[in-house]
Amino acid sequence: SFVVLLQVLAYPLAIVLTKSWKKIRVMYISDILSSIILFAGATILLLNNNGDPYSKAITLALIAGGVAINITFFNSSSSGVIPYVVKDKDYAKAQSFMAFILTTSAVLGLILSGILYELFGVETTLYVMASLYLISAITETFIKLENEEVHDGQNTKNPFKLYGKSLKETKR
Repeated sequence: SFVVLLQVLAYPLAIVLTKSWKKIRVMYISDILSSIILFAGATILLLNNNGDPYSKAITLALIAGGVAINITFFNSSSSGVIPYVVKDKDYAKAQSFMAFILTTSAVLGLILSGILYELFGVETTLYVMASLYLISAITETFIKLENEEVHDGQNTKNPFKLYGKSLKETKR
């Protein structure tokens, strides 16, 4: 519920940034930020090992919220990359395959995280997840898109103005 609310609020900004910035850049920045959030959260939990359960719960909620926002940005950007890597006739298949990959990775991620948590604890699980996000970010820097369109002008420099306009149009 908390995480879904954050994703809903972040979605319009994610769309704006995807249109305003290079999509691959948004992807690897979101993965780097997720890695930092997970690494910092795991370290805080590790250092506060004997702390009260409420501070641990708040830390885990903040980690989940931060990563969820970054996933929103990543998914928005990765969907925008598809037209640059597949032909028009294969677009629907590529979208379906992308949805399959995202769903499968979410399910497998939960299973593997549960196993890691049971075997090694929450801190180690978060460190492993942080490492995987970092590896993902590094590999994304090697993706090159030809003829990627980004909006010129003020939107590129200040996407938050476009975000405000987008919110106003949504209310209508």
